[in-house]
Formats: sequence, structure tokens, C-alpha cells
Amino acid sequence: MYRIDLPTFEGYLLLSPPFGSLPRLGQVIGLAVLLAILLYLIIRLYRYELRFITRSWATTLLSLRMLIVAIILFVVGLKPTMRYISKETIPSHVLIAIDRSESMDITDPQRDPIEKLEVARGLKLATDLADDATLSRWITQLRALSPPTDDAYFEVLKRIDALPRKSLARGVLMPEGINLVNALGQRHKLEIVGFQQQIGVLPDSPDSLRSILLSEGKSRRESYTDLKLPLNRGKELREEYKEGLVGVIILSDGQHNWGGAPGELAYQLGHAPGKPSVPVHTIVCGARMPPPDLAIASLKATPPIVFKHGTVNLDLRLQANNVPAGTIKMTVTFPEAPELPDRKPIVETIEYDGVNQPPPRSIPVKMERAAMERLTVTIEIVPKNGGPFEDRFPENNSRQVVV
Repeated sequence: MYRIDLPTFEGYLLLSPPFGSLPRLGQVIGLAVLLAILLYLIIRLYRYELRFITRSWATTLLSLRMLIVAIILFVVGLKPTMRYISKETIPSHVLIAIDRSESMDITDPQRDPIEKLEVARGLKLATDLADDATLSRWITQLRALSPPTDDAYFEVLKRIDALPRKSLARGVLMPEGINLVNALGQRHKLEIVGFQQQIGVLPDSPDSLRSILLSEGKSRRESYTDLKLPLNRGKELREEYKEGLVGVIILSDGQHNWGGAPGELAYQLGHAPGKPSVPVHTIVCGARMPPPDLAIASLKATPPIVFKHGTVNLDLRLQANNVPAGTIKMTVTFPEAPELPDRKPIVETIEYDGVNQPPPRSIPVKMERAAMERLTVTIEIVPKNGGPFEDRFPENNSRQVVV
């Protein structure tokens, strides 16, 4: 096949000569031989007609026959077809998902000073206290183990310590920071959603979005975060927009704690057979170092039903983040029982090295009465160095289980 582009027309002419299975030189030779045979026959007929008619009439007939042969050879031999080029503009879309769970209200004063200055510089959170050059100079001093002594330096650290994680999301999205919403909105259509255990559409105007990210205690927030929700929404938009969905951006502290892991959904967005790949970009709003927290990750009774004077094992799984080495004290307390006024709590301890996670622990408890017992397990740590330890989330240091 041969393509002839038409400069003044949105399309092109496609020629399909015979002998399509032959190479291009063979096709040209075949057409030349066919044309030579036709010309030979036409000229022989012309010379024969000169015996009976004048030369002018014979020349006219020769010209008509040559024109007819050329038309037939072009139409039948080359099989020309017109191909039109149609253009369709598909608008591009970007999904921006903002984590709005309780954990986004947490501050992170445990950040390293260098990280605090990098956050302030990148998100323009302290322009009234120090310019970018000053912040960069302080970072260089810290890396050289020469901490700054400027009053403004300590003011910047104090400001970053007081900022909740959602303020980092505001700094990324809003005009006073990186202004990501405006930068993407100039090139793509945006859908902005908020998610926790549920997902909902948020306004895309900067003023409305700013008021939502600045809100303090105006609405009840859920303590769980389901990162699968924005990923599922991305899959829905891919089916709706086809090639029009160019990316999913998730702003979260990464504390996925509801349902299965989200990794498979992210992989499907990027590797679905026969469907466009949609990249997932994550912007982490937490700190590199987790806040100090000692918690009971899980607690269950094995078996949950025993006979009187039987023994039940309380299986604990502890979680320690940024906790110093020391002794973890675990206390099991019983509910009040008039027939057993002297029942004392059970206390056990384990040594924690301050590096690895505490091993699972099983505490045997003898059940001394025939009743439903609600046992309470409480944990605390006594640091090895004797210093104080401030647990950022003391509410997760205690759990109950029914036997």
C-alpha cells in the first residue's frame, strides 16, 4: 500500500496495487509490463485504423482510448481510497484524595530539626520568620553539627511543632503554599474527595477547601482510615473517562487501619490488562519518625469460654513506636465481685530493648467464679534510664476482653 498525504485536506489517499504479496520493485515491474501490453495493443489498433479514416480522427480515438485505459488502470489496478483523519479532544482528569481522619489532626513535635526546617521551607510555612536562604543556612549548620542560636530559628521550630498533619496538606494544595490545586487545574479537570471510613466529594474552590482543612472540631471525625476508598474511586473514574484519567494523588499520613491492604488496588490501577495505566502519587503528611506511643495492638481470650476454676490465656500483641528501652508492665484487673473481695490484679513484665517490637505475650488467668467477666489489661513502661516518657496516645494503653 502507498499513502499520499493531502496538504490541504484532513486525510490521505491510499493506493492498493495488485501483486500486494510482492516487494515494491516487483509491484512496479508488474504494473509496467501490464501498461506496456495495453499501450502496444492500442497503438496497433491506431495504425490499423489509419487505413480507413483520416489521421485526425485516428488520433482522437487514440487519445480517448489512452484516457479510458488510464482511468481503468488507476481505479481497478491501484484501487484508490480516501482515508479521513478525525480528531477528538479527550479532557484529562486528576483525582485528588485528602485523608480527613482523626490522625490528620495530630501534631508531630518529634520531627528532626532538619525535617522541620525542610517542611517550613518547602511549604512556605514560616515566610514571616525566615526566608528560604536563611532556612537553607540553618539546615547546613545542623548537618555540620552546629545548631543555630537565632531566636527566629526556635520560633520556626515551635510553629512547625504546633501544626497538625492536615496543615501540611493545606500547604501542598493552597495558593499560600505549593498551590497544587491551581497548578493542576490549569491543565486538567479536578475531582477532589475527602475520605476516612467513607468518601465524599469536596469543593474545588481554594476558599472552601481552605476552610475545610482549617476546621477545628466542627465535625465528628472517624478514627479509621481506609486507603482503598480513593483507589476504588480511581478505578471507577478510569472506567468513566477511559484514557482521560491521568493520575490519582493521595494526601494522607499513611495510617491505613480499616479492611484489607490497599496495595493490590494500586497495582491494578497501574497494570490492568487492556486498560490505560493510571499512576498513583502519594504525598505523606506525617513525620519520618512516628510519635512516641506504646499501645495494645490486639487482645483476645483463648478460649473465650471456660469452666469455673478454669484458666484462660489473654493473648496480647503490643506495639511500640519511638519508645525508649525499659520494662513494660502489664496489669490484668478484674471487675468487682462481692463474693471475691480480695481478688488482686495480675501483674507481669517484659524487658523492651527500645529497637525491636515487643514479642507477643500470653497471660494465664484463672477464672474463679461462674459469670461473665470483663477483664481489663493496662500497659505502661518504666524507662531504663529513669527519665520521663510522654505517651502521645495513652488511650490505647488499655483494652478490655470478655470471658
